[in-house]
Amino acid sequence: MTERFPMDPYPSSWYAVTFSDEVPRGEVKRVNFLGREVVVFRTQSGAAAVFEAYCPHLGAHLGRGGTVVGEDLRCPMHGFRFNVAGECTGAGACRGKAPGATAGVLPVREVDGVIFSWHGADQQPRSWEPPPLAEPEWRTTARRTVIVRTHPQDLGENLFDEAHLIAVHGYSDSTMERPRAEGHVICGSSRFKTGFDLGPFKRRNEASVSTQLHGLGIFFTDLHTQPGDLKFRTVFMPTPIEPGVLELRVSIWIKQVDQELAALPLIRRLPKRTLEWLMARILLLTIKHDMEQDQRVLDHRRHLPQPGLAASDGPIAAYRRWARQFYPQATNA
Repeated sequence: MTERFPMDPYPSSWYAVTFSDEVPRGEVKRVNFLGREVVVFRTQSGAAAVFEAYCPHLGAHLGRGGTVVGEDLRCPMHGFRFNVAGECTGAGACRGKAPGATAGVLPVREVDGVIFSWHGADQQPRSWEPPPLAEPEWRTTARRTVIVRTHPQDLGENLFDEAHLIAVHGYSDSTMERPRAEGHVICGSSRFKTGFDLGPFKRRNEASVSTQLHGLGIFFTDLHTQPGDLKFRTVFMPTPIEPGVLELRVSIWIKQVDQELAALPLIRRLPKRTLEWLMARILLLTIKHDMEQDQRVLDHRRHLPQPGLAASDGPIAAYRRWARQFYPQATNA
């Protein structure tokens, strides 16, 4: 808990640890994760693992000089080796076995280019798996990582705050349906009008957005605009690195490029993949702009357990009721 956020800073969820390509085979990487450093490594066969940072033998930091040897992580101090299950496979320079030397292993899933790890608040067990981030035919062509000074619940709440679409982002004619919750997933939908401005190419768009949250660590927004028939998904993956501070990873998945933009004389000759790359970067700039607008508020906002909600804030109330399940005990979050 902090002065700004009265709830547990690390609610139960799957959280992104790193993008997959940031940990090639044979590499070891230190990552800030839920208030501590952890170590991510990939074996020579390609298996990814996440360990607590310190060797269970005598406490050497496995991410500072530790190396991958085949399918094991080797400690830099005495040469102890551990497989991805944390089992000691060799005692290095020491004689005999060390039955108590078992590395701390975090549950890992690697999905669509992202390594996720489970955190259970108060040892809450895993009851669901991280979903596929996109359909097989979709392509991811842009991503970014940014630090946001907020709580994962408050970041998710932003997606169910209809009024801020107008007040913060300048959208118009917005409508938002009441969210639908089932277990660890909550879904919502909204519509609004906004502008599209790319040099001489300017247009008013009507956008429909489907929102889907899997716990408090994996958020999808699927956007479809008309005219142009653009369809894409933005995946937001907020990972707490300390209380009140998130490392937010964002990836964009293109389903269908804007057909009007694709028909422009200078663009229609581009190969499909080049056009998708260009479209993703345009979208990333738009999302970056919207995120910067949100950050001006989120970085300084305090979570109120008993807010004075307006009549149009029904989606926020429903979202908060759903979010309570990710804390170890009843909470006013």
